[in-house]
Formats: sequence, structure tokens, C-alpha cells
Amino acid sequence: MLREDYIAKRNPKQFIPIVEAIVLTVLGVFLGYLLTPSLNFFTTYGFSWIILGPFLAGLRYGFAYALNSTLLVIALMGALYRYAYPEWDVVAFIPTMLGIFFISITAGEFRNYSERKIKQLQVSFNYTDQRLGEVTNAFNLLKISHERLAQQSASKSTLRDSLLVVREHVMRAKTAGGDLNALILRIFSDYGSIQQAGVYTLDNSGRLNNTPVASLGGEFKLNPKDLLLQKTLTTLQTTMLKPNLSTEKEYRDLLLLVIPIVDVFGKVWGLVLVNKMPFRAFRADNINLLSVLGGHIADLISMVQFDDYMVKNTDLQYFILQTKRCLDDARAYSQASSLVGIHITNRQESDDITHAIMSSQRGLDSAWNVKNKLEQQCIFVLLPLTDFNGVEGYKIRLQKMLEQNYGYTNLIKAEVTLYKKNLVHYATLQELMFSLFELMDIDENLLVHQNYGQKG
Repeated sequence: MLREDYIAKRNPKQFIPIVEAIVLTVLGVFLGYLLTPSLNFFTTYGFSWIILGPFLAGLRYGFAYALNSTLLVIALMGALYRYAYPEWDVVAFIPTMLGIFFISITAGEFRNYSERKIKQLQVSFNYTDQRLGEVTNAFNLLKISHERLAQQSASKSTLRDSLLVVREHVMRAKTAGGDLNALILRIFSDYGSIQQAGVYTLDNSGRLNNTPVASLGGEFKLNPKDLLLQKTLTTLQTTMLKPNLSTEKEYRDLLLLVIPIVDVFGKVWGLVLVNKMPFRAFRADNINLLSVLGGHIADLISMVQFDDYMVKNTDLQYFILQTKRCLDDARAYSQASSLVGIHITNRQESDDITHAIMSSQRGLDSAWNVKNKLEQQCIFVLLPLTDFNGVEGYKIRLQKMLEQNYGYTNLIKAEVTLYKKNLVHYATLQELMFSLFELMDIDENLLVHQNYGQKG
């Protein structure tokens, strides 16, 4: 019940209490006259029933109405004594009127006290109800925020696990001489619920070959002029259909999704043309997952197809390749990744600490170490799919490792400084790397002759 409704019910129009008080008072006197006029209107009876009028008025409307009702009884009885019944015993009448007075005003005061308590409880209830509403709203917001964080965490965990599995499958397929194109479709089917698709390659002139090199769910009719296909060939980015067609036949003849398999060097290893997939899988987060997987698969294929490249190139080239891929994912799909710079000024145990950090990376992490102008060790650690909260977790793991192995309770005592960069905030690889080079006093000429992801 709202407070306004409550007040409206507790406070009727003012003339109603006055009328009721007068009616009750007159009714008590009238009943006394009607039933026992010879007993002074109940005043000399065993119990003075004439008290009912003021008593009920006090209980219902409070002290003021009880007092007025009592005075009205006294006035009526005085008028009857003066003009109608002069033989009444006035001395016996006075104690009865005093009793009526005290009982009625006591009832009225009790009613007023109860009314005050009710109003206090109502105010307390309104405040509690308001606070409860605020807490409920805050809880709902917190619940929604928690669900979104959990969904994002689960998505990142799923993507990280998927990339580890994909890397293992691609390397195993290369070693065993397996078909990488069929592997791509199997991976997309497992992680993206694709039901019918094909892998198509490009000829030397950049045109799409009409025959798929691998297919899933049976071959389907391909329209070379399909708008999604043409847009993907132009932009080399994933494109998806937004269905607004009127007939099911038209819908079946169009591609739902086109995913390019493009590495960081810009080489197109193929296109995955999706013709059928369940509606529940046709959502943005799942499409982003497939797009990111496509890019990483292309990088892995590029590595295994050019074994001499992996042998001849240094750790810096591999680190640049991985960082470039994370930058592309951050820009295209808002996939948070972080780059951590670790500056070690501890002269005595610099090499040991460096070796411990370099050998403690997770599956997707990449690390590269170099010495700055003062011959101090500097380590770059790439943390794919890791935001600043994840970097704090990495920092805690680093502190625990230093404490367990070398007895340092924190990074300051170990003479280790940690810098962190979010890849989302940088447009180019040069800008990202040079921002850390400046902080750790590293010679920028180390990257002048690097091709930043372009195979030379």
C-alpha cells in the first residue's frame, strides 16, 4: 500500500468524525432515556452505559473528539436536569460525569498514541522500502555486470583454449602429412557449429577457383557474383549475411558467411564459404571466434609451409609476427591483448631472472629479450587475449616466482620494473614497440631493419 493511500484511508473528511462523535454521544443519552429514564439515564445504574458515546469517539478519533463528546454529554445531561428532570440527584451525577471524562480522554489519548506509532512505522517502512528498491536495482546491475564479465571471461577462455588446440592440430597435420584444408573445416565445425561449407583457394591472378579443395556437409552451388564473396575478396575481412529475404529458396542460394584465411603477411591461403549453420550459432561472438581462428590458422599454415623461414628468422621476427596478429585482432574484433615490458636492473642475478621469466610463459604467450643501451636485460612478454586485469594476475605470478626462487618479496626489491601496454590503444606495431623502447632505454635501431610482418 502506498503512503498516500494509507493517509487517505486513515484521515477521512473532517465532517465525518464530528458527525459520528455527535451521533454516538446523543445515541447513548437517547438509549438511557428510552430504556431507564427513572435511573437518571444509566447514571445510577450498576454501570453507566452512557459512557459508550465518548468512549467510542475517543477510540475512533482521538483525544480531542473524546473531550468534546464528554462535554456534549455533560451539556445534554445538564440541560435535561434543568428543564426536564429537576428531581435528579446532582451529587450522584457528578462522579459519573468525572468517570466518563477520564475514561473517554484516556481512550482518546491511547488512540493518538497508536496513531503516532503507526505513522512512525509507516515512515520507517517507506524508508526501508526505498532502500530496498535501491539495493534491488544495484543488485540487478551487479548481476548483469557479473554475467557480462563471466561471458567475456568464458569467451576469452574458450578462444585461448581453441587457439592452443588449433596450433597443436596444425603442427600435427604438417608432421603427419595431413590435409590442412580439411583440418580447417573440422576446426570450424567443432568451434563454430558449421554444417555445410567449403574451402576455396585463389589462382595467381587473385580469382576464386570454382572447385573447393575441401568440403563439409556436401558440395553446394556457388555463385561467383555473390555479394558476400565479392566484399570479402575486396576487403579480406569476414562478412556475414543479414537475412531480410522473402522466400526460403532465395535464402538457400546465398552464402551465410565468408571467412578469409589470411596471415599477417597479407597472403590469402583460402576462403571458407559457409552455406549452412544453425541459427543459434549465427551471432556476433561466434563469428568473431571463427574470424580470429581463421587468422591464426593462416599464420600457422604460413609457418609450416615455410620451414626455412622459421629456421632462418630470429626470435624477434617470431615475436613481431605474433604481436602483429594480436594488433590486427584488437583492431578488427576488439580482442583485448597486452604487451608487458620487464626492465631488470639487478646486476647480480639478471641472467638467472631473465631465464626464469623466459621459461615461464603460458601456451599462447610469446617473449623476446634484449639488452638496452646500459647492457641491462629487458624482456617483452606478449599476453594474447589478456586485459589489464589479466596483466595484474601475471604480475602476481611473477612476484611469487621471484619470492620462491630468489627470496624477493616484491618487484622493487628484485630491482625489476614492469610496464604494461594495451594493444587496443595502438594503431601500428612501431608505435607500440617504440613506446616501450623509450621507457626502457632500448636502441630503436633494433627495429629499423625489421619488416614488421612483411615477408622479405
